[in-house]
Amino acid sequence: MLERESQVEESRDTGAISGFFRLCIVAICSFILILFFPIAIFCGLRTVNEYERGIILRMGTCKRNNGRPVIVRPGVTLILPCIDKLIKIDIRTKSFILPRQVVLSKDSVPCNIEAVVHLKVVNPATALLRIDSPEESAKSVAVSSLRNVFGSYSLSELLQRRNLLHEQLRSILDKATESWGILVGVP
Repeated sequence: MLERESQVEESRDTGAISGFFRLCIVAICSFILILFFPIAIFCGLRTVNEYERGIILRMGTCKRNNGRPVIVRPGVTLILPCIDKLIKIDIRTKSFILPRQVVLSKDSVPCNIEAVVHLKVVNPATALLRIDSPEESAKSVAVSSLRNVFGSYSLSELLQRRNLLHEQLRSILDKATESWGILVGVP
């Protein structure tokens, strides 16, 4: 029991030291920024376009305010050049065509299927921090979902229930990509 308490106290001390160390580095960089203001302005000014949102990484971790990631809106922003990094996320809807798939229906009839998928970033911080390549991951999920849905119906059901298939695919894709901060849809 004493070992566990000492480990908890050590982890608290480590967190306090780490927080103090970060605060000291930010204070020193801010002082240097003020000292070399004209040069720092040119190095620290960043522009975020209307179709982008920015995420500031301070010393490799996402800058937070009240526990929520700080999302930089369009316009000009100032970062601390030594310790901050601004990563821009494009929030425009992107469309891509899935390559032609040969899918077997429930009654073992091969079907050639081609689909268009739309991808939109709805939470830039989550999209940046939780997934490496949103487009490639969304393509993979879309292809596997397409195969699963089409494989569970016979050819006659596929031809009769196109709207139902569309809604089923959309709900599967939304559930799969919701935790990534992106929204994937099939038109």
